[in-house]
Amino acid sequence: MTTAIKKQLKYLKEQLVASEATASAAKVASQPPPAEEEEVEINKPKDEPGRTLPCKDCSGSFFFSDSEARYYQKWEMTEPLRCGECRAVKKAKMPQPQEIQCNDCSDRFIHSVVAQKHYEMSGFDAPIRCGECRKAKKAMGPQQISCQDCKTDFAFSVAKQLDFKKLGWAAPKRCSGCSKAKKAKPQVKKEEISDAAKDQAAELAALDASEASDAAKKATNIGNVADLLDAALASVGLPTGVVIRPGASV
Repeated sequence: MTTAIKKQLKYLKEQLVASEATASAAKVASQPPPAEEEEVEINKPKDEPGRTLPCKDCSGSFFFSDSEARYYQKWEMTEPLRCGECRAVKKAKMPQPQEIQCNDCSDRFIHSVVAQKHYEMSGFDAPIRCGECRKAKKAMGPQQISCQDCKTDFAFSVAKQLDFKKLGWAAPKRCSGCSKAKKAKPQVKKEEISDAAKDQAAELAALDASEASDAAKKATNIGNVADLLDAALASVGLPTGVVIRPGASV
């Protein structure tokens, strides 16, 4: 919101308040005012000395006791110009302190009336951080981080630091270019990796079983050949055991 728009809104707000005050005064003026004696008789406490003063807004009158006058003199205050009802109406129209939730720590803080006027005169929006978080932000500065992929330094701004802190993230390890390149690579889902690993393990197990079966068959064939050879050698009176059987010690 620009300063010109804010000034325009402020002017319209003042015009609205002035029109409401004029309408209220006209409404009060249209009614017949009570007699002065009756007004004093209603508002004046019994046996309480004082004076009757005219109200600035409603054109009526109110009782101002001597005890109230001494209190006003003690604190060096001017005498009231409005009756109690008109003072309450004026107080309700005055700016009130605002309670705002901090954008960083989520705690609530008070934005006083004086601070509101200062912000309005300066053209600032209402604060979104408490005093401590504003000080912490001013103390922070941009960081230089070395990208773990391309090994170049990149700036980690204060705004991004606050966003990362709010989300509970650690500082980035890659620059924006390397981060985009990594995100662009095809990602294999964990389920697909798990299924591929299972298939590979099943293939290896089947291969081992097949090799073990072939080795057993070869050992059986060699044993049969050795038996036949031993029988032939024994039939002609020659020594047997020439062929070494699988698994036999030499």
